[in-house]
Amino acid sequence: MNVRLDSKDLDAKDQRELEALASESGKSPGELLRELVHEALDTRARNGDSSETESALLAKQREALRGLHERLDAMPLVPHTDGLSGSRDHDAILYGKRS
Repeated sequence: MNVRLDSKDLDAKDQRELEALASESGKSPGELLRELVHEALDTRARNGDSSETESALLAKQREALRGLHERLDAMPLVPHTDGLSGSRDHDAILYGKRS
């Protein structure tokens, strides 16, 4: 596939910035644009496809949530006898200790 970019593909602000950067670097705008595209493609190749990265992240998050859910299910229930968020004999119920 042959892709060609020209000034119609950039808005006026981007065109000005590209020309200024090209002038500073002593390169033509086309040459600089090719380098920037190669750099972006190399970075993407090193970091992997973003959709694959997002899928992997979502899979890890789902697995972490499952693990958290299993841990929560394994926790003993503590009766709330005094109307507060925990009972006075919390340690005795959980650990067999009396305070």
